[in-house]
Amino acid sequence: LMPLPQALEDDSPFMQLDDVQVVRVAECFVALGHAPGVLSTVLVLTPREDSPTRSLAPSCRLALAALAEFQLEAAEGWSTAAKLLTAAAGKAAASEGDEMAASAAREMVETTARLAKEHWRPAADPSCYEADDVLMAVMAFPRHPVQATWCNDLANRAGQLSLALLPGFLRRATLAGDVVPATGAFPTQLRTERERLALRSMAAAARAALLRRLGGEDAKRGEAELSQLPSSAVVACFRAFADMGDDIDRGALQPALIPLLERLGDLAEARELPAK
Repeated sequence: LMPLPQALEDDSPFMQLDDVQVVRVAECFVALGHAPGVLSTVLVLTPREDSPTRSLAPSCRLALAALAEFQLEAAEGWSTAAKLLTAAAGKAAASEGDEMAASAAREMVETTARLAKEHWRPAADPSCYEADDVLMAVMAFPRHPVQATWCNDLANRAGQLSLALLPGFLRRATLAGDVVPATGAFPTQLRTERERLALRSMAAAARAALLRRLGGEDAKRGEAELSQLPSSAVVACFRAFADMGDDIDRGALQPALIPLLERLGDLAEARELPAK
């Protein structure tokens, strides 16, 4: 899957993976503690002057960059992994008896590894992304080692999240609780204390943002967003309020429910409200 420099080619098996699968590959290397594997994943997707490269969705780009930074955070971690990859690429080319090709392979990997460090380290900062993109990363990669960092960032930016995403996140946070759900070959596991606190802080901020968006000081923006929500998202808002239980501010609840009911009425009149 990841031989270098062959994996840099557009028709390599790695390039056939979708964005989420690319991050899953890096997650597996991190789980194995395999720094060269993590570096090879970002190296393949590093922009190079001689060839256009594939771009990832912002949430997947953040997740991949953060995995690389987590595994290779020490400067010598990047350089050590790069040396191992460079040597492996040269050895693979030399095995075919072409020393010139081996030298070219080593030079290509060494150069691209330097570019990878410059390109991907800044991309690991969640503040460089839209809040919605960070939330998508939180929900798509529940086992990511920097989940707590993302949640803490979003707790301070919950007001920037789109109305369409807030109820879905709150529902997932309620169902998951202190447990990280199973994904792929990884079984269910308990969250760390830091992850639990960060998730709870973010969920509290998201609940407050939802109430403000529907019936509080941010209602003007919420009205515009609500007019575009499908029936499933409107119902998800009701479910999010139900899940809040005793934590909800009853004084803020009633004004938040009115626009939701009005939106359901509009959908019913337009015959866009399924019986389900």
